[in-house]
Amino acid sequence: MILSNNTNLSIFHDAKIGIIEYDYINKSIYIRLTLDCLSNKGKAVLTGQNLSLMYFQSLEPWGPGIYIYKVDFEKKQVNQEITILLNSGDTFKITAESFELKQRQ
Repeated sequence: MILSNNTNLSIFHDAKIGIIEYDYINKSIYIRLTLDCLSNKGKAVLTGQNLSLMYFQSLEPWGPGIYIYKVDFEKKQVNQEITILLNSGDTFKITAESFELKQRQ
């Protein structure tokens, strides 16, 4: 599923965040997630292509946590931006040309 302004972002609520990989050469990011709404035990990967910005905060102001509280999506002139707020209070902000959510094995 390609993320857009029409995507139902509530599917990310309470998703468990896993390993995050950044491919510097190809300017791509891969965020492993576990979402309850998927049929394959919830395993998915959120991919961002042609990254221009990524910001990760790891201060846990609300205490430890690994679950997504909320995802915001904004279409810019050329790129797209997602902001992921975890139940720890940490924020991830990523700007890329496109984002896609795929089921994984």
